[in-house]
Amino acid sequence: MFIQTDDRFTLPLALLNYFQQQQFTGADFGALFAGVSISILPMVGLYAWLGRRLTEGITRGAGK
Repeated sequence: MFIQTDDRFTLPLALLNYFQQQQFTGADFGALFAGVSISILPMVGLYAWLGRRLTEGITRGAGK
């Protein structure tokens, strides 16, 4: 909300801005999917790497 210039946009905000620009002229869903994949894949990879430890930590904390 406070970011007014295009050079300081975060990736999700830039994707939203890109989709809003393409909405009336025919969205390029290939480029939009590539951007969403770039923003989501690191989190999916991190969860796949640490998922077991996260689950163990949550279940250990629930018994207290």
